Amino acid sequence: TQSTWGQHLKMKSSSWVCVSLCLCACLSLAHAGADSSHFLPKPKRVAIYGGSFDPVTAAHLQVAAEVINSKSADEVWMVPCGMRRDKETQVSPEQRLIMLNLAVETTFTADFPIKINEEEVRNHEALTTYELLRRLQHKNPELEFWFVLGADLVPSLPTWTQGKELLEIGRFIVNPRPGYTLRPDQYPARSVSLEANGFKPTVTQLSSTEIRNRFKTDPSSIEGLIPVPVQNYMKRYGLYQAVITRSAPVTVSTVPVTVSASDSLVTTVTGKSKEAVETVSEVSSKPASKSVLIEPEEEDQIEEE
Repeated sequence: TQSTWGQHLKMKSSSWVCVSLCLCACLSLAHAGADSSHFLPKPKRVAIYGGSFDPVTAAHLQVAAEVINSKSADEVWMVPCGMRRDKETQVSPEQRLIMLNLAVETTFTADFPIKINEEEVRNHEALTTYELLRRLQHKNPELEFWFVLGADLVPSLPTWTQGKELLEIGRFIVNPRPGYTLRPDQYPARSVSLEANGFKPTVTQLSSTEIRNRFKTDPSSIEGLIPVPVQNYMKRYGLYQAVITRSAPVTVSTVPVTVSASDSLVTTVTGKSKEAVETVSEVSSKPASKSVLIEPEEEDQIEEE
C-alpha cells in the first residue's frame, strides 16, 4: 500500500510539472507575440522629392543627396510633376524627365539610392501631394513614404489643396532654407529635419528660375550650376531661349525597376533613356537654333503638385 501511494504521488507531481511547463511555454509565446514588432524588419523609408525640375539644378541634386547622407531615408524618388494646374512649366513633362534622367545618371554613382518615379509624367497631369502619396502608398504598401519640402513651405501646408488630409496622413522631411527658421510648434506632427542629430546639410539659394534667366541672357553663366549633359541638352534644343526652331523629343523610353509587386515605374540611376543616351554622346557638337517665344516662369519653388 505504501508503495502504491508513493507511485500515486510521483505521478501527480509529474503531471503538475507538465502543466507548469505548458503554462510557461504559453506565457512565453504570448509575450513574444505582444512584442513581435521588435523582431519585424522596419519598412524601407522612401523620400518623395517632387518638383517641376524646370530645369533640374545642382541644388535639386544636392537636396536629394543630403536626404540620403543624413540617413533621413533609405531611398529618394525624384518625381517630376505633370502638367501644372496652377501655372505653366517652360517645357514639356517628357523633356523635363529626360533632363532629370541625364542629371541623375551622370551625377551619382550606380549604387547611390536616388531614383526617378514617373507617376505624374505618365498621368499627364500634376497630382496634389496628397493624391500622389496616397497613390504611391496603395501601389507599394510595404514601403513607408516621406515627403521632402522646404522649411519656407511648412507654414502654408494647411492652405494646400487637400492640405488638411495631407497633414493627417503625411510624413515630412524638412529641408532648411536660407532665411527661414521654424519654431518647434510649426513642424508637422510627423516630421524630421535634415538638421536632426547634428547633421549639417548644405544649403543653397539656387533655383530653376535663376538658371532660366541666366541661360536666356548669357548661357555661359550657368556653368557648374547644372550638370553638363543637361546644359548641353538645353543648348541642343534651344530650351529656355527666346526663340527655338528644333523640336526636342517628347517621348522617353526608360528601364522600369520592380520595387514591389505593384506596377509603379521607377527609373534607376543606370536605367538610361534612349534620348538621354543619344544626347550625352551627340549634344556637345550640335549648336542651338532659335524660333518660338518662351516666357519665363515667375516662381520655381513647387508648393503642391
